Amino acid sequence: AMPKFKNAVTCRVQNLASAKGQKLNGLAASFDPTAAAPQAGRVAATIDGVKSPISLKPENLLQLRPGYLDLSVTVGRKDLRSETFNAVVVDTKGKVVARKTLNSTSFKDGAALRLQGILMALWDYFATHRLPNRDILFQVTDLNIALLLNSYSEKKKVTDGLGPEQNDLAQKLGAKIVASCRNRAIMFKYAPLRIHRCDHPSQEVLNTVKDSKFHIYPCPCETFLDALE
Repeated sequence: AMPKFKNAVTCRVQNLASAKGQKLNGLAASFDPTAAAPQAGRVAATIDGVKSPISLKPENLLQLRPGYLDLSVTVGRKDLRSETFNAVVVDTKGKVVARKTLNSTSFKDGAALRLQGILMALWDYFATHRLPNRDILFQVTDLNIALLLNSYSEKKKVTDGLGPEQNDLAQKLGAKIVASCRNRAIMFKYAPLRIHRCDHPSQEVLNTVKDSKFHIYPCPCETFLDALE
C-alpha cells in the first residue's frame, strides 16, 4: 500500500523529458506540501506503481482544479458466505452514485472479479450521469485499473494488460474518458482500502472494526479468501 499523507495533494505527472521520465508522464501521484523538500524547489512525489518517492519539480505535477469531484470505486459483499458482490461508485459522503451487481461464480478468482466490478461500476457512472463542469478524481482499489485508465485520460498509446473481457470493457470505457476529457481533467488514483502494517489506525477505524462496520474486499487469490477492510 502507498503511504497516506495527512495533507496529501493528488496530482498527475507531466512534461518529464527524459526517457525514464516519459514513462511516468500521465501517472497519478501525491505529495505532502508540508514535508521537508528533498532538494530545493522540489517535492517528494509518491507515484502509482513506483516503489519509492521521486524528487520532482512542482511544475511537473498537474494538480486538479479546486472544487474537483472526488469519487471512490470499490467492490465488496455483505458477508463471507454471499456469492453476490456489489461494485459501487460513492461520493465523499458515502452516497452510492452508481452500482452494479456481480456473481462470484462467474469469475475464476478475486482479482478478475475486482477488475470487472470496478470497470462495470465506472461504465455505469459514465453511461448514466451528465458529468459536471469540473475536474473529477476517481479513487480505485486496483493499481492496474488506475494505470490503464490514466493512459486513456492522457490520450497515450494504451497497451491493455487485463483479461480479454476486461480489456474489451476498458477500451469502451476509454473512449468515453477521452471524450469527457475535452472539458475537464479526469484522474484515476490508486487508493487501496487496506491499512498498511506500518500505519497506526485511527480511533475511528478501530471503532468501525469493533462495531463490525467493515468492508469485505475480494483478495487476488484463486480461492475467495477475502480481507476485512
